[in-house]
Amino acid sequence: MSGLEKAEIFPLLGPTGQPITGKTNSDAESLAQLGPNDFAVSFERVHRIWRYNGAPDPALASAIPVPAPARFVKLPDNGGIEAMTPLCDGRLLAIAERSRKAQGTVEAWVQAKSGWRALTYPLAAGLRPTGATTLPNCDILVVERSFSLISGLEIRIVRIPAAEIDGDTALQTREIARFQPPVSMDNFEGISVRQNEHGDVLVYIVSDDNFSPLQRTLLVMYRLDDTAP
Repeated sequence: MSGLEKAEIFPLLGPTGQPITGKTNSDAESLAQLGPNDFAVSFERVHRIWRYNGAPDPALASAIPVPAPARFVKLPDNGGIEAMTPLCDGRLLAIAERSRKAQGTVEAWVQAKSGWRALTYPLAAGLRPTGATTLPNCDILVVERSFSLISGLEIRIVRIPAAEIDGDTALQTREIARFQPPVSMDNFEGISVRQNEHGDVLVYIVSDDNFSPLQRTLLVMYRLDDTAP
């Protein structure tokens, strides 16, 4: 990347305008941009979604709690909403990293007129959803990650057709990319897209180093090839 300067890190604010403190309350996991100065942030441990809306910098605005599904409180402490993205019509899609329900799926929700509509998201070979973004054609990309001392780190990206969101409650995904050495990868937990002046869809993926000297903060970019089968 070029031209990036004067970056700052500072704490998010709570509903009272005071900085959020303590790991239990401040474990933010996903960021969804709803507008130029409007963001939704999901938290785990104390599971919730807060909205930050205000110019010139929404991160300096007080949090606005977003009514959440009742089952949010049933999610595992370290397995809350890791993947969240606004759909083309403005509704939020939220996908949990872990679930206390049946094996093979995790819980997901999409906003509806009456609140939230429950969905299920399929799991594959220990991979867990850690980030989501919406493509210009309204399909969804989800980055998934798994790690074990035996198999090491595994990363893949799957695609959810837009029609799936309002179809059956069981979402269907299609793998479009899998990362393996010697490709640069780490604990990828964020994904976003933009379209350049040539119409190319560029996919950005970012990793979380967990403040560990054994991990790296990486920001990588790929071009989405929609001509591939």
